[in-house]
Amino acid sequence: MAQVSFDIGRAAAVLVAPRGHRRRRHGAPPLVPPVDENGGGGGGNDDGSWRAGGAEEIGPFALALALAGITTLFLVLIAVWLFLRRPAPDWRATGAAGALDALWLSTACLVASSAAVELAARCARAGASARRATQRWLAASLVLGLGFLAAQAFLWAGLWRAGLVPSASGYAAVFFALTGLHALHVLGGLGFLGALSLWLRRSATHVPSVRLGAVYWHYMGALWLVLFTLLYFVR
Repeated sequence: MAQVSFDIGRAAAVLVAPRGHRRRRHGAPPLVPPVDENGGGGGGNDDGSWRAGGAEEIGPFALALALAGITTLFLVLIAVWLFLRRPAPDWRATGAAGALDALWLSTACLVASSAAVELAARCARAGASARRATQRWLAASLVLGLGFLAAQAFLWAGLWRAGLVPSASGYAAVFFALTGLHALHVLGGLGFLGALSLWLRRSATHVPSVRLGAVYWHYMGALWLVLFTLLYFVR
């Protein structure tokens, strides 16, 4: 009985021991962040990401989840668009064809903005040496993104003056839902790119990676091309 009690006590001690303590008993290194040769904190690299603890995987995973949710939302709206289009007798942009030409301007702005943010992401890979080039391309992308939103506002105003309000027809209701939600996601992307630009101005050594922002921005551009095709050509 004494031997059994002793063995049970040893097993309980192992189960409740700290995880790091149990690993050190088997020869595993302690869970501390690595320290660089200059005495800095552990895990940082030149593009602002972190290698320790798998934190560098959080950004891509979170972005993938966000894009999956956005895709689901717009697939539902596009399905509604295609479902309502055939039986609806008012599925026309009557009197608003001229206002819809603003879609070309907004499309050009967003495509150019996507190209600019891609150049910014490529410059950011070079590190601090290409900081100014990264800043310039990010600024260009922000200006073009704001131009996209301005073109959308001009389009909505023209449709409103033409009487194509959301309550006027099924086409108008879905049109404003698609373009409005897309504009909100573009606005969120502009906020993220603006935060990266501020980071570049304040940081003296580290250049943040803008690749995740570029991926999100390219996705917004590709999604808009699909919406543009539906809104302008499928009427």
